[in-house]
Amino acid sequence: MLESGYIKLYRSLLTWEWYQDANTLRLFLHLILTANHFERKWRGITVKRGQRVCSYADLSGELGLSLQGVRTAVKHLKSTGELTHETTSQYSLFTVVNYDKYQEATPEATPGQQAANSQLTHDQQQSKKDKKDKKVRKQEIYTGDIPAPEKKTYGEFGKVQLTDEQYEGLVQRLGKDLALSYIESLDGYMASNGKRYKDHYATVLNWWRKDRRTGSQPRPLKQNKSAQTGNQSSIDMDRISRMLHGGGE
Repeated sequence: MLESGYIKLYRSLLTWEWYQDANTLRLFLHLILTANHFERKWRGITVKRGQRVCSYADLSGELGLSLQGVRTAVKHLKSTGELTHETTSQYSLFTVVNYDKYQEATPEATPGQQAANSQLTHDQQQSKKDKKDKKVRKQEIYTGDIPAPEKKTYGEFGKVQLTDEQYEGLVQRLGKDLALSYIESLDGYMASNGKRYKDHYATVLNWWRKDRRTGSQPRPLKQNKSAQTGNQSSIDMDRISRMLHGGGE
């Protein structure tokens, strides 16, 4: 018995004369659902679309109706032209009249086509899965923890911390000697009074901008030395003194 596909039912069925006759309605819908969807051969005869070879006993067992209930329902449907019934010594053939109204004709797939369709469906499902996995991997990459750039310590006391990018930015804007001088000033100032700054790069730039407005700035280092921890460099004591008495930034 067919267990896949569908049939069309119009709402006009609600006004059909047998709609309120439960047994007749059930039998009619059952035959529409179980009739041949395609023309087939059966024991030397051709069973067309909309036809089904079965007995009253078969329908009785499938519907849970008595034989008399099935016979009465068949009689109703025959009387109004919805069903024809042909009986021979070998079989009974039920035909749903106007079957195409309830089930559109579609080409029947060959075994090869069915296999191809099955493979296509599998490939489509696999493609969707691959795309979903790829999207998840991208999300994992984008939402993962991005490590903060490593900072290096600068100045004699090792109080100033800058990333390589920040240090290079100061050198490009201020020149290397002046940048190192400001770094040493900030390092000495923090070491002398314990003051802490959230962003040393921004602090150096702020000091430099203020000094440009006032016309004062620390003396550039005389020698081109690195200001990283462990290297010897001079500290602009005038700058430290000025910051101590002037209150920092």
